[in-house]
Amino acid sequence: WLKPFWLKPFCCKSLDTSTPNLTSHILSNLMVFSSAYAIFVAALQVPFAHGHSWIACTDYRGDMNFFEQDKCLAFPRQWDNRNGATAAIANGYQIGIDTGRNHQGPGACDIAMTTPNWRDSYSGAFPYAIYEPGQVYCLAWPMKNHAAASCTNPFIPDTSLTLLVSSVDPTNDPTQDAFNERNINELAGFATNCNPAAPGSKELTDECQLGLEKHQNGQVDCKGFQRSPKFCLNTDKALGTGCFKVPGNMAPGHYVGQWYWEFNQGSPYMTCFDFQVVERGSPEARTGTPGTTGVPDTSQLPCTNNVLKFGADLPTFTTAATTSTAATTTAAATSTGAATSATAAATTAAT
Repeated sequence: WLKPFWLKPFCCKSLDTSTPNLTSHILSNLMVFSSAYAIFVAALQVPFAHGHSWIACTDYRGDMNFFEQDKCLAFPRQWDNRNGATAAIANGYQIGIDTGRNHQGPGACDIAMTTPNWRDSYSGAFPYAIYEPGQVYCLAWPMKNHAAASCTNPFIPDTSLTLLVSSVDPTNDPTQDAFNERNINELAGFATNCNPAAPGSKELTDECQLGLEKHQNGQVDCKGFQRSPKFCLNTDKALGTGCFKVPGNMAPGHYVGQWYWEFNQGSPYMTCFDFQVVERGSPEARTGTPGTTGVPDTSQLPCTNNVLKFGADLPTFTTAATTSTAATTTAAATSTGAATSATAAATTAAT
């Protein structure tokens, strides 16, 4: 008998041909190798696991631990076509019921804009969003088993999560290239060069990501798509949230938003929704204060309420008015008031 070199790294001692129970030694070594190989293959497969999700609320003002349907003031297109999966159930888990909303293309939108009236995709029970310039709003989605946590592992991928918007009053849905030119954080003055196709793109930095925070691979950080305090209670249907600020100079009118999430690189999921921007203080605006509420449970994950990110001192940028979103000037804001002033003074029109 020869001693196969590939068995040695996986066994505790070499084969001995003088041992009477040679067969048992060989079988033992083979079993150890088989187990090690299985673990190795499983580890290789972690970054390439299948992921899917969608937006469930486009103006969420409820608790960030569990979804509260009565605190969702706006929805994606045709949310009432979910075959009865819209009624509230315990912990708000209805948002995670699969009804085919996980869209990967073709096309930039999961459901096309209705024409000639885009409002026909909505109803009194499931209305479209109405946003005011300068306000912070939050989106909500189901986690669908995709977060780094003690109940999963630290290597659950989350490549990118962005919110992209059309120009004002589009006649149809933008192409993906057109969406990519209009990252909401860039329009709001918090970021530069977010277009993934641009040289030196900053798309994968905090400043371009929804909520101004990007999940870091290999960390349990509760950021990006993975902001979900109660994830381990129900990894499939737990609530995830992320927030954004409407540019202070965004012109009134109709826009199309695209929630764009890449679980594995090059394999995005998209949800489109319509929203109307009205003047600050308009009687058409929704009453109350927008944004997620409550204190996140941090017993298992280091989550924070993403709304607070927009009250901190943030860098703001002045961008030249061009057809692209390339940046030209950077200015650091030293206070919340400074950030607001600099954002409102951005020279790129949000339209």
